[in-house]
Amino acid sequence: MALSLSIELGDGTVESLTVTTNGTGHGGGDTRHAMLLKRMMEDPAFRPDQDAAAGYLSAVMCFAADQSVAERRQIVFRYRDDGYIDLV
Repeated sequence: MALSLSIELGDGTVESLTVTTNGTGHGGGDTRHAMLLKRMMEDPAFRPDQDAAAGYLSAVMCFAADQSVAERRQIVFRYRDDGYIDLV
């Protein structure tokens, strides 16, 4: 399956991209995450390559993407000393 995406940039130019996927979601990433979760549940010694901090950053990026679409503007990450990220 191939998806074609186009986005208009702030300067009015349009960029297009075609993404090929296997149909399982997120280019196969959903299947990989499910298999890693299964392995973590079955093997207490297994530790995935990514940790909770990576998951937090991933979630913040999704929130920023949603906010960017809703507000039609670029969202800036402000990294705080306590490890949290503000979206401005």
